[in-house]
Amino acid sequence: MTSPHIQAVIFDVRLLELIGGVVLRSPFIAIATYERELGIPENYLNCSIVERGSQGAWQKFERGEIPLLEFYEAFGRELSDTVNGNVWYVCSCAS
Repeated sequence: MTSPHIQAVIFDVRLLELIGGVVLRSPFIAIATYERELGIPENYLNCSIVERGSQGAWQKFERGEIPLLEFYEAFGRELSDTVNGNVWYVCSCAS
């Protein structure tokens, strides 16, 4: 049995879409559903995820810098930060 000749390997390195939308459906679809089910304003959680920047728990987890249980703790803390979350959401709605 011979192996096929590999001509190229392509990686999608966009910060927030390493897995979601490339290999699997985007996790933002599930987040939007969760927001609707709980009556959270549309895109509120996504604003909190994105505005954390490259050092947010979501981003660190996608890059493999933190394990799953550490991600759960850090992500929970970040999403519980309604002070910053509210500011980021208001700014997002204004733009």
